[in-house]
Amino acid sequence: MTNIFTSEPLKFRAGDTVKWQKVFENYPSSEWNLQYAIYNSNNYYTVDAIAQPDNSFLIEITSTQSATYSKGEYKWIARVKKGTEVYTVGTGTLTILPNILSATDDRSHIKKVLDALEKALEGRASRTDLEYWIGDKRIRNMTHTEIYSAWRRYKMLYEQELQAEQLGKATGRNVKVRFT
Repeated sequence: MTNIFTSEPLKFRAGDTVKWQKVFENYPSSEWNLQYAIYNSNNYYTVDAIAQPDNSFLIEITSTQSATYSKGEYKWIARVKKGTEVYTVGTGTLTILPNILSATDDRSHIKKVLDALEKALEGRASRTDLEYWIGDKRIRNMTHTEIYSAWRRYKMLYEQELQAEQLGKATGRNVKVRFT
């Protein structure tokens, strides 16, 4: 079963195949080329559409391509081109979800240190956990009291990080300013 959508996706998971089909009455695929740019402040990806016999365009991001995409919020722009003529035919936003098959650790530095400190307090820390530096000391060389004190500080920092993340989602990360 092939999933071909009639509009651009709002979100997809890195590592998945994504397809959609577009028709532009004024820009038939027999005469025009269509390209999508997907971008944010850190990444830029392009996808060239495939001309179809019915003058539509098939846009396909293969699983191999999307596996290289980084998770995050993105903008996209669709542009048609013929010779020196270039027109924007669409814009929007989308979310790329993380690839569930990648072995990357998405935790922040604060969360990694907090987890290492918790494991040290519970007596189940690995060698890697004990190698974290906090200030001028490794966890391995800290007293129980120092570990607990560092844990409390990192717990507070992590809670602040979560609050900031929730605030960013709630506000859409847009700050509106009016000058009068």
